[in-house]
Amino acid sequence: MELLIGTYTERKAFVDGHAPGLLAATWEAPASGERRIGEARLAAKSVNPSWVARTRDGARVYCTAELENGRVVGFARGDAGTLTALGEQDSHGADPAHLGLDADERLLAVANYSGGTIAILPLDADGRPGAATSVHTQPAPVVPTGRAEQESAHPHHVEFDPVTGQLLVADLGLDRVCVFDVTGDGVLEPRPERDVVLPPGTGPRQLAFDETQSRLFVIGELGNTVHELRRTAGGFQVHGGIGTLPPGEAGDGDSGAALLYSAAHSRLYATTRGRDTVTIIDTSGPELARVAVIPSGGRTPRGATLTPDGRLIVAHQDDDAVVVFDLDPDGMPVPADRTTIASPVCLVGFY
Repeated sequence: MELLIGTYTERKAFVDGHAPGLLAATWEAPASGERRIGEARLAAKSVNPSWVARTRDGARVYCTAELENGRVVGFARGDAGTLTALGEQDSHGADPAHLGLDADERLLAVANYSGGTIAILPLDADGRPGAATSVHTQPAPVVPTGRAEQESAHPHHVEFDPVTGQLLVADLGLDRVCVFDVTGDGVLEPRPERDVVLPPGTGPRQLAFDETQSRLFVIGELGNTVHELRRTAGGFQVHGGIGTLPPGEAGDGDSGAALLYSAAHSRLYATTRGRDTVTIIDTSGPELARVAVIPSGGRTPRGATLTPDGRLIVAHQDDDAVVVFDLDPDGMPVPADRTTIASPVCLVGFY
């Protein structure tokens, strides 16, 4: 069992990146039965591989190269976890932030945060990425919020809807979840009438479906919120939302980051940078309910993952910490381990 760890390898305005590339670490099972993360090793040389995506069978891996001239890199993954380069392509925008595979794993969507673009890359039978079949430039924001992050579009998350096959894009700059049809040959067709408009200043960053695929949750980086969207015949509609901060506390200097859903516990786990916390949200009732806000165990909790055996693992970009939490029967995180790994920002498991 193994984790792939996306990292920053270069110093940028918001991070002192110093990892050697895309990293890997074993997910160990000591005699006590407590699983722990082993020492990290270099899996592949890559520049700023800040987001990592995998195929369902784990045989192929794709990562961003978060640069002004963004790139997307593909790898074949062997049984021993060895990565072999499949090739790379232009992401068609600055600072690619997220990747999403379609249901057939023949198309790879790319969200270019600073470039304000979304691209579709075709994948051949061996998983090699090809030149983009479609590149869409997002429009300018309609409602001014006064936030520097919302002076232009900033797509941050791309996800193919498992029910409709449409591409959903969380755009931090537009306060929208944008909807696109995607043709069989990989051409994007905007469906603005189906866009979900969120409150001004939300800054949608990441999406997470529940197990029924009828509810979609959105974390707001700027608003420090989580909104629930419910599927209707006409598309998704906002049902409600909740803050990720403790009641009565302002969010100055805080920003939402990762969002994970656990079907086993009907819980959401949302990380907040600044105050460095994890917010646990109950989704089992008619409205979202904040259960607790706990320390994340490190500085700047950016990426996270849930393991099949009931652990929450959080990557902290600014103090080289990957923290493991056990989840109790109620889904509450209990600190269990802390491992040093350089500039970790994304975690992908192979179990």
